[in-house]
Amino acid sequence: MKPTQKTLIAAVLLALFSSVAMAQSKSNVTVQDLNQNQTGSNNAQELDLGNAKDGGKSNVRIDQLNQSQGGDGNRQELSIGNASGKNSQSNVRIQTLNQNQSGTNNTQKASIGDASGGGKSDVTINNANQSQTGGDGNRQYLEVGKASGPNGRSEVDIQNLRQAQTGGRDNVQALSVGEASNGKSDVSVQNLEQRQLGGNGNRQNLTVGKSSNGGESRVNIQNINQTQAGGDGNSQSASIGSASNGGKSNVSLKNVNQTQTGTGNTQDLHVGDATGKGSVATVTGGDINQRQSGTGNTQKLNIGSASGGGQSNVHIGGSVNQTQGGTGNSQKANIGNAN
Repeated sequence: MKPTQKTLIAAVLLALFSSVAMAQSKSNVTVQDLNQNQTGSNNAQELDLGNAKDGGKSNVRIDQLNQSQGGDGNRQELSIGNASGKNSQSNVRIQTLNQNQSGTNNTQKASIGDASGGGKSDVTINNANQSQTGGDGNRQYLEVGKASGPNGRSEVDIQNLRQAQTGGRDNVQALSVGEASNGKSDVSVQNLEQRQLGGNGNRQNLTVGKSSNGGESRVNIQNINQTQAGGDGNSQSASIGSASNGGKSNVSLKNVNQTQTGTGNTQDLHVGDATGKGSVATVTGGDINQRQSGTGNTQKLNIGSASGGGQSNVHIGGSVNQTQGGTGNSQKANIGNAN
């Protein structure tokens, strides 16, 4: 090989490695208090914190984070510690996180510790609170520890996780923890509370440890409390440790409480459902309590159902209690059914 060819090849390799090094960006941020506030109508508010993509690395430390918005027709979004793309890494530590919104016809979203496409997310939060107060037609979404795509991995550790919605009618509240679709999610929560108070026609949904499409979800939660109180025509649903399409879900619980009061309401609780060949749902826990009071209500409890070649393993070390009080109500429990 001629000297000029060697020089040319060396120059090309040097440029290539330099471009790779430049692509692997790094961000290190430490903040004591971070506040984002907005008031008025038809506004949009977004906050991105510690997100990494395309091989980047993000390291964030914050004592207290507050995002608040007041008014009507507003949109509020918060994205923390999400990693996408091969070799991307996000590491976030927050003491207290508050996302607050008040008014009518508002939308509130928070995404914490999502990993996709080979990214890795590592998030630790002491207290995380998402609240929405007053008004009608509000939408509230909170997503924690979602893993998707080949080799996506999410690790989330939260002491106290709370989602609250009060007042108004036709509101929607959704909370998802540790969902894995062709990825791996590992989530630990000490106390999880989802609460919706007052109003009519509201919908409340809680999903914990859902796995699908070969994904693996591992969730450890000490206490789960899902509460819907007051009003008529409300619906409340919770799914814990469900696996489908070859997914593997492993959920460890201590206490689960689902409570609903009012008239013409619907309450549904599923634990350890496995659907489809190769799907495995494993749930271990202490006490499970489902309570409903009022008139014309419907209550359903489903534990350890397997279908389509799925396998469900549920071990409840404590007691399972399904309680309903009032007039004209219906109550149904399905435990350990295989189809």
